Amino acid sequence: MTHRATRLLLVCTLTAGCLLALTAAVSVQTSLPADAKTSVEAAFAQAKAGDVAILAPKKFADANKAFAEYQKAIRKGAKPDKLRQKAGKASAALQVANDAAALTRVALKDTLTVRQEALAFGGKIFKQAAFRDADKAFAVACQKCEKDEVKSARKDARTAEEEFRKVTVELLNDVVLKDAKNRLDTAKSGLVKETYQAAAQQVEGAKNHIDSVRKTPFGIADLTADVYDRIQRAYDLAGLNK
Repeated sequence: MTHRATRLLLVCTLTAGCLLALTAAVSVQTSLPADAKTSVEAAFAQAKAGDVAILAPKKFADANKAFAEYQKAIRKGAKPDKLRQKAGKASAALQVANDAAALTRVALKDTLTVRQEALAFGGKIFKQAAFRDADKAFAVACQKCEKDEVKSARKDARTAEEEFRKVTVELLNDVVLKDAKNRLDTAKSGLVKETYQAAAQQVEGAKNHIDSVRKTPFGIADLTADVYDRIQRAYDLAGLNK
């Protein structure tokens, strides 16, 4: 064999080796079930949306750590078997967290309702500091639930409920009623005295109602609906809804 032929054979051999290596690398990426990464990511996104990180913080943190290891393995192009192992570990840990969160939802269902109503009313947006303090008490309750300290957890949860209701009262007084009074005062000059007084009485009635229930375990959705109904009646009387 001539030198040129030997050199050509060596080049062909090296090229073939590179193609085989490239094929093997592609095989590693494609042999994993196509929806594995997507389904695992979707499961974690759903858990976050369901507040599992809040309801079962330690177990979710463990699951999230396993999920991060799975993502790292994907980036490094790990073999399919290793990827399946990592995905399985992350999914199993997430299931543990989901199960723990489900127990917390049952144990603290009343507090969860109060919190959700406070969130829906905008407490986290308009009264950030006060809502954050209430959420801290709620987080402590969730942590205790995760440790099966349910009796103590419910005690902390009741404290959280009081704080969430306090946030609502502050928001109603400082924002909703204040805005209603300002609108009526702006329109006052164009109203006859009796009309203005009747409208103002509706707003004052809303304030009195808040004061009468603020120290009771009131339903946030019920209270806010009542207050808005009274304000709308005031606006109707003053012709502000036209």
